[in-house]
Order: sequence, then structure tokens, then C-alpha cells
Amino acid sequence: MKVAAVIIILLATVVGVVPQFTNCQYSGKAIELPSGKSLLMKCHRTARAEIALAVPLLLCGVSLLVSRRKESWRPQAALTIVLGLFVVLLPTVLIGVCVKPGMVCRALMKPTLTLAGILVIALGALCFLLGSRQRREAK
Repeated sequence: MKVAAVIIILLATVVGVVPQFTNCQYSGKAIELPSGKSLLMKCHRTARAEIALAVPLLLCGVSLLVSRRKESWRPQAALTIVLGLFVVLLPTVLIGVCVKPGMVCRALMKPTLTLAGILVIALGALCFLLGSRQRREAK
């Protein structure tokens, strides 16, 4: 259980940090309007939104790591699963990334976040099952 919590903490760090350096805005690319203004690209908004998921995911991992009561594992693991689902949905369905296949966000950010989200979901499910098993054994 503690190993899974540490991995969740590491994945939360990946979710929060990697998009900040693999979005097109960071690479100096932006959409220029005829008026001279530049628009934030979808990948930049996805990178910002991933921070909002990384912080509670990090807290879930820390909570799973330091939790002494096995009854608290299930709700924390359920929240971890939901956050992992949103980590996957943000770059794929909800906000998205740039459409061009050669863009850094499409080549690096989207696959990294998808893999990290799937791993978070799997680890959350594992913790949920371990919490269920511990609860039955205690009865």
C-alpha cells in the first residue's frame, strides 16, 4: 500500500510538471490574430488545468501514505480513481491539445498524461481493493 501511495505521489508530480514544459506556449508558439493579439492554445489551458488535478492527487497520495486507519483507504482511493480519470479526460476529451500532429503537446504531453492517468486509476483501484480486503478481515 505504501509503495502504491509513493507512486501516486510521483505520478501527481508528473501530471503537474510535465505539461508545463510540453505545451506549445512554452515552446514559443501561439495563435496570432489579425488584430495582433495572441490566443492561448488549447494545450496551454490543458496544462493549467492539470495543475488543478495534480494538487489534490498529490494530497491523496500523501494521505494514503500516512494513513494509519485502513477504513480511510477506500474513500481516498475512490477520489484517486476519479482524479486519474480526469487526468486522462482533460487532454483527450474535455479541453484537448493542438490538432497538428507535429506539435510538442500532441507528441509528448497527451501520451504522458494519458499514461499517467491510467496508472493512477490502476493504483487507485488497487488501493480500493486492498482497503476492501482489510475491512473484511477486520470484521
